[in-house]
Amino acid sequence: MDSLYHKTNAQLQEVHFTMGKLEQAKDEAEAQAIIGDIQLRMRSIDEACQRLDLIVSKEAVQKRQNAKYKVDQLKFDCRNVHTAMGSVFTRLTNRWRATAEREELLTQRFRANEPTALTIDDAELLINDGMHRSHRGVDNLIDQGQAVLESLRHQHNMLRGVKGKIMTWQDAGTLRNDPKNDREEIRRRLDHLRRWLRLCLHIHVHFLQVLARLIEALTTRCVDNLCWVICMYKLGLELLFI
Repeated sequence: MDSLYHKTNAQLQEVHFTMGKLEQAKDEAEAQAIIGDIQLRMRSIDEACQRLDLIVSKEAVQKRQNAKYKVDQLKFDCRNVHTAMGSVFTRLTNRWRATAEREELLTQRFRANEPTALTIDDAELLINDGMHRSHRGVDNLIDQGQAVLESLRHQHNMLRGVKGKIMTWQDAGTLRNDPKNDREEIRRRLDHLRRWLRLCLHIHVHFLQVLARLIEALTTRCVDNLCWVICMYKLGLELLFI
């Protein structure tokens, strides 16, 4: 068993040395020759490992554990060599392809006024249409925002005038009805004024949130988010002014 083990281990070391030559292969033909040599050696090593498994099973109990450990280590090294050979060949293939593409690009000749055809896929057309829709949506959003600001400004002026009148009536004592009814009327008007102020504040906050989402969508150039923000803003305006 020891002689077979040492022989297999020596073959495995030779395979490791040959792997270094594979890294330095200049072209695919040279690499294929080296890979063929490595595969022959690896088949011999795999067969030796199988024979070592049979020999280990027939060893004495005192020596079996140590012998099995050596054989398992040898088989583990064999699997690593198989994996490394595949990764090295893939890396070399990518390098050769890049070299061939570079040589093709360097040797290509360009002529003046050469006919050129541009192919635009459906995905690019969809993106173009989506950007046009987004631009139109942004324009509509700006117009609606201006209308909302004008409405808020008008409502603010109106509510400020109502509040001023109520305070003037209260200070001047112009209400000649029962004091209890006067207080109820003033409380009712102040509640109405509070509700209007809360609605205006809600509309203002909603407009600022939508404007922030719009800026984020324009910054990230996300067409889907931009269309979603526009649709949600229109829906919010419809719900607020029903």
